[in-house]
Amino acid sequence: MFRLLKPHLTGEEPPPYWKLAPRLRRSPVALRKNVERMRAQFREKLRDELCKRVGPDRVDEEWENLREILRGR
Repeated sequence: MFRLLKPHLTGEEPPPYWKLAPRLRRSPVALRKNVERMRAQFREKLRDELCKRVGPDRVDEEWENLREILRGR
């Protein structure tokens, strides 16, 4: 599942959910929800790791810095 949904997570040109649905035996809506959950889990784990490295008092500041870097600014 991850291999097929990976383009939806990485910003590559993803295939439409309706094309993937039969291969994964899920509805397009279910696949969209799967991707939303994967993104949320990744955000949570990344934020936890930032908190471990910089501490809870600086995690928000570092989170915003990371978002700016990823946006290319």
